[in-house]
Amino acid sequence: MTLAHLREDASSINIPKNNNAALRDFIADVFIAGSGPIGSTYAKLLVEAGFKVIMCEIGAADSFRAATTKDGKGEAFIPGAHKKNEIEYQKDIDRFVHVINGALSPVSVPVEKTTADTLDPAAWNADLTKPPVTNGKNPKQSVSGNLSGESVTRGVGGMSTHWTCATPRFHREVELPLIEKDEEKSFQEWQRLY
Repeated sequence: MTLAHLREDASSINIPKNNNAALRDFIADVFIAGSGPIGSTYAKLLVEAGFKVIMCEIGAADSFRAATTKDGKGEAFIPGAHKKNEIEYQKDIDRFVHVINGALSPVSVPVEKTTADTLDPAAWNADLTKPPVTNGKNPKQSVSGNLSGESVTRGVGGMSTHWTCATPRFHREVELPLIEKDEEKSFQEWQRLY
């Protein structure tokens, strides 16, 4: 199934605003929260594998722009407007960094395994057989499997609202990871993937 087929299939399910009746009867194998780059890529793979997928946005549509219609009677919401293109950030692009940092939430933080020798032995300690999940810390996550600093944002468009849908290319001699044993084959595969 191609991306064009996905678009055609997706357009056949039109859910009216403020009416969830059509959605209540839709049975899906997988629910994906968010249709940003991560959610849409994952949905494509699942649909190609034969799963029925439903995606819903969980964030605000704060990168949409409103404009008055030609007849002056209402507002039309224009998707695709990007926060980074707003005049205030075009004048000083460094200000946009604060917008990004303010919207990011950590995905998972590894739990520190070291002990603090300064604590009194009688101090409260969590039951080690049932460690709590707090502040994004997953006690069952392997420290070696953690992606330190990984964060996500909740907004229509997901992470692409910050990345502006750009996929930077790795520099061949500096940062391009090998995905094939042969360096030249690896480079050719990267070219194909880009």
